[in-house]
Amino acid sequence: MSSWFSSGAFETLSHLKDKVQSTVGIDPNLIQKITLQSPDLAAERARIDSEERRKESVRDSLAELLPWETRDPEMEILVDECKEAILSLSGIEETFTGPFILTGGLPSGDASEEDGEDDEDLRAAKDIQEAEKSADKLSKLQPLPALLGDFDLDTHVGLIQRLFEVDPKLVKMHSRLSSGGKRELAFWKNYFFHCAYARYEAGLSIDEIWSNREETSKVALTKEKNEVVHSLVQATVSDEEIIFDDGLTSNEHKSRKSENVSPVQQGAFERTDETSMTKETKIHSTDQLKSDVASSSDSFVESTRGTDYEFVANVNDIEGDQLDELEAEIAAALGD
Repeated sequence: MSSWFSSGAFETLSHLKDKVQSTVGIDPNLIQKITLQSPDLAAERARIDSEERRKESVRDSLAELLPWETRDPEMEILVDECKEAILSLSGIEETFTGPFILTGGLPSGDASEEDGEDDEDLRAAKDIQEAEKSADKLSKLQPLPALLGDFDLDTHVGLIQRLFEVDPKLVKMHSRLSSGGKRELAFWKNYFFHCAYARYEAGLSIDEIWSNREETSKVALTKEKNEVVHSLVQATVSDEEIIFDDGLTSNEHKSRKSENVSPVQQGAFERTDETSMTKETKIHSTDQLKSDVASSSDSFVESTRGTDYEFVANVNDIEGDQLDELEAEIAAALGD
């Protein structure tokens, strides 16, 4: 519903812009700025929308696993130990004061307002001292995963809500130490850092939760696409070679060979082609002769059908029969 309304509103503004511009003759750039449709504003709006979609994707991804959970079935044996360590963090004040400075430090109920003003420098030094207590842990996890080093509180909202449901001590500590702003950011950045360190000590992967899986997926997808494209290219090249071998005429074949061979090799190829052509011609002539003979024989047989004459195989046989008849006639005459 909201997307339809937004689309309809922009369409109405567009028509209004065209109408006002044609009637009054106002500068087109001014009209674009008034209707929020200038190229700069459109690009900025697109950038903001893209960033919001990215944050939403990361927020959903982070909320899939609690800090002590894993997707690796082989590492499930380590989950209980890691869970116990992380749930104990919310009862320790140092979890939230370092390694990143928690501005204002821990609240002091005994100190008066005047003492707080006089000891501002001392409190700042103490904040730094508290933060440095976790410096060794920080050095062991360097470089921090992308989503932990460049910490964004908005993307962790879903995960924080899940933690509040299972860790009442964390809810209590948050209400006591956090007061919004930079202090809120430092509170959660310190907490999730110590969660990551607990995973590290338990033997679970930190990147499984705080790596930028969106970027990792893009890299993997790009690599997979490149591999698919490469295989398709190889298959296409292979197919083209087969077509080349079967489809070229003799003239095209000789022309193609002449492009990549020396004159000596070209002469040898030509002689080979001529020999092949001669053999092919001879074979063709022999086959044609056989065909002609067979055709003539068939025609002769057809022509002799339906006559009273006998087929004479030999001329000598004919002459012998005639002599026998003459001798018979002479003998008959002498007898008379």
